[in-house]
Amino acid sequence: MEQILPRSPHRRYPACTGGARQAPPESCRSVEDFLELRMRWPLVIVAGRLAEFLGDLLDCGEDRVRAAEFLAEHREELTELSGLARLDDFDKNALNTALHALDLTTACLPEDEPA
Repeated sequence: MEQILPRSPHRRYPACTGGARQAPPESCRSVEDFLELRMRWPLVIVAGRLAEFLGDLLDCGEDRVRAAEFLAEHREELTELSGLARLDDFDKNALNTALHALDLTTACLPEDEPA
């Protein structure tokens, strides 16, 4: 890339007009994988498991060392569960902001050349 030019009002840029949820996790190689994941981990099960973790963490009380050990021991599962809990989150404005921020592919094209 030679330079980054300002956005042109004469160009069309990608934009999201709607959606229902986030993209499937990278580990899902197909629609079937994603549907199987959703059936195996419905939101109510994910929420229940996260509540169990929260209860165990609260049981640590003021013992920060014990709490840190607990989090370290369960970090991988907590990370996976938090991702599963957010599968139905979708923020069109945040996505469009990210798309506009990534608008570098057409920046080097002349104004009269289509993207």
